[in-house]
Amino acid sequence: MVSNFNIKLTNRENPVFWAGETIEGVLSLSTKEPITCRAVRVALQGMGLVHWHTGSGDKRTDYHGRRDYVCQCITVFGNFQATEVLDSCGENAIFDADSGNGDMYFQLKGSAAELTYAVRVMDYDWGKKDDLLGEVIVHVKDILNAPQEGITYPLKRKGKQEKGSVTLYACEMQHSGGEKLLLIRVVSALGLRKADWFGKNDVYVQAFAIPSDTNPDEAIPETAKQCTLPAGDLTYPFMFRVPSKQMPSSFEAGHGDRSYIRYSLYANVDIAWWRDPSTRMFLTVMSTELPPPDSMQPATRPLQEPEAVYGCSCCGCNCCAKGNAQFEAAVDRTCVSPGDVIRIALNAQNLTQDQMKFEVKIVTSCRLRANFGQTITGKREEVLVTQNIEPQGKLVWPSANPQVLTIPGLPPTFSGNTLGRLAGKDPLTWFHILVLSLGGMDYFSSAIEWKLPLFIGAIPAAVVQVVQPTAISGAHTLEWKEDEAPAQAVEFPGAPDGGAIVVEAVVVDFIPQQVHDLTKNTVPALQTGEVDLAEHQDDNHFGDTVAYAPQYPAPLEPSPLLCVMPEVGEVPKEQDMEGEQAAPAQQNMG
Repeated sequence: MVSNFNIKLTNRENPVFWAGETIEGVLSLSTKEPITCRAVRVALQGMGLVHWHTGSGDKRTDYHGRRDYVCQCITVFGNFQATEVLDSCGENAIFDADSGNGDMYFQLKGSAAELTYAVRVMDYDWGKKDDLLGEVIVHVKDILNAPQEGITYPLKRKGKQEKGSVTLYACEMQHSGGEKLLLIRVVSALGLRKADWFGKNDVYVQAFAIPSDTNPDEAIPETAKQCTLPAGDLTYPFMFRVPSKQMPSSFEAGHGDRSYIRYSLYANVDIAWWRDPSTRMFLTVMSTELPPPDSMQPATRPLQEPEAVYGCSCCGCNCCAKGNAQFEAAVDRTCVSPGDVIRIALNAQNLTQDQMKFEVKIVTSCRLRANFGQTITGKREEVLVTQNIEPQGKLVWPSANPQVLTIPGLPPTFSGNTLGRLAGKDPLTWFHILVLSLGGMDYFSSAIEWKLPLFIGAIPAAVVQVVQPTAISGAHTLEWKEDEAPAQAVEFPGAPDGGAIVVEAVVVDFIPQQVHDLTKNTVPALQTGEVDLAEHQDDNHFGDTVAYAPQYPAPLEPSPLLCVMPEVGEVPKEQDMEGEQAAPAQQNMG
């Protein structure tokens, strides 16, 4: 029935987008004969999903959590367009321009100013005919390029005045494939009548073209629900804007039975009482959340008194003392991005008679949350560098030539949304900790650790300075004291009475060209997976599983040193041992 069903992007070679960007593409399909259908649709979908279980057999308990971060759908072929349904919004439906839930796109074949549309405000009812709340005839020339607050129209029903009003805005959009599209945006529908005896209105708005001389004092004729898709090779342009707020980055976590944040383009031919031919393209979407200001500054761990090291440390008990060790260190910043670098200066001393190792790793901690509040956690470690230190030896990475380590394909930090009715209810959240440790060679040996909260963002540190210039001051001491998610309250020097200032996540509303110019490379995610398309409820897809891994943007060149690296001094001479030989430092990269 349908062959060569595929989606192609026209404004990007790689399917990688930042939140707030526009996705443009074409849907191509071939049909051997005309098909009677309700519509051909393309949808931008993004969801977070987790699932895990405990026990087995009759004692098995399953936990499931899901949240839709974006769900935009447009009709590329059909008799009418419709917005998303606003569940239980009641008498006042306010559409969000950022999420695009009130946007309707129409392909233009002439002048938009000559078009006339019927705009109908509807109440969605599952299992029965939807209720008409009101309608209006709109001449596009009246709302074209109007202020973004829109033009307000009083509603009618069957040609007579009805309660409520609808506010609309329209503009022409140039598609990267050469076509022109008309965007009609529903701003709001207010003061609506109550259509249901029980519950609140579930409001959506539909629009379809009508003759310009339609009588406004009569009921607008309904459009046919069925249409005929012609035979042949067909292409349809489409356009979506990725929301800029509350958008976590793509992530295949791999904890529990399933845990991920996935974004995709889904297209289908909607055929009544039939399995819909469909296709899906997976995307990588990157959050544009900016790092905390203090993460752009160096952090230091000053030299401390030698600490005891034990050959066995388990369950809070230490035994088999090996002696003492100590280290001081500095990092140039705690804000990084995949494929970028971090610089570390170090002065470590092994005062024991056994070989020790110094290790730098990133610990990613994930929290999975079910719909009813149950949670589990999972962790993964990625070792960046390990170097052995001989007995009575030293390891030195001088401040003038620090160790340069590349950040692997780890997902940008997402600590969860803090605004709105779903605050704190994200199914999957995660954060990163940079751990520098000096310890024994055995698995159960104790270690001296320095833990720092590490903000991994999608935008390289050097570009952050372009997007939002930040004053960089001197170094500060930073320590991760509790192995848990960062609090929303952040300590700032000079806060009243030494208190905390609550800060909200800052996101970029647009992506400057510098970001695209400097991040044309991509780094594959460390966690990959095989996607079972049945999980996404694809009816008649081409293939059962798809290998998928997010591709994180990476800078073409490492971010330069943004400020002077703090000096890391020598271990005091009175602590040196007789005959001590400094271990050669590992060859620095970069």
